[in-house]
Amino acid sequence: MNVKKTPVQKAPKRTVSKMSRADRRRREKKLEILTVAACIILPPVGIYMVWRRKWNGQIKYGLTAAAVAVMALVVTLMPMADRKVPGGVTLIGAGKQAEVYGPELPEDMVPGRTVADDSVVSEDDEDTEEITYYYAQKNEEYYHEYTCKKAYASSQKLTLYEAYYLGYEPCPQCNPPVFDDGSADTDTDTEG
Repeated sequence: MNVKKTPVQKAPKRTVSKMSRADRRRREKKLEILTVAACIILPPVGIYMVWRRKWNGQIKYGLTAAAVAVMALVVTLMPMADRKVPGGVTLIGAGKQAEVYGPELPEDMVPGRTVADDSVVSEDDEDTEEITYYYAQKNEEYYHEYTCKKAYASSQKLTLYEAYYLGYEPCPQCNPPVFDDGSADTDTDTEG
């Protein structure tokens, strides 16, 4: 018996573009420079590129530390937002000796207090009555007495005049007093 051997077909050779050793070295050098530049300019990308490369561990840790230091430096040198509200009032001191710096206050803002020429709020000694405070939420329409169940701890504390001036209405449940601005129209019926 004669068995004929069939020749085994070989897979076709893939054509791989062969880079010369000098070209590979130039490419590696460019990637190294790009990686170090990325560590400085875009630290997160640079750190990623460092750890993808087959470098010595000391180089990886050193470049990672440098990139983290660059990020920390950028964050600390960023200008902070100005936290001072324009038009705000600064109160220096306490009690009767307090000084208020800021825009001029309306003279009738709080009864019993006047604004002197040197922007110092002084209290009139004649009118030393206790000031009663009322409480109102910023997005609500009513002001409340302290004992009202709708007077929350987060409510703003206002005098009766301030509550009136800011447009709040008295609460129908606790029925606080209403500010009398003195300009109420008195209707007089005249028969004629």
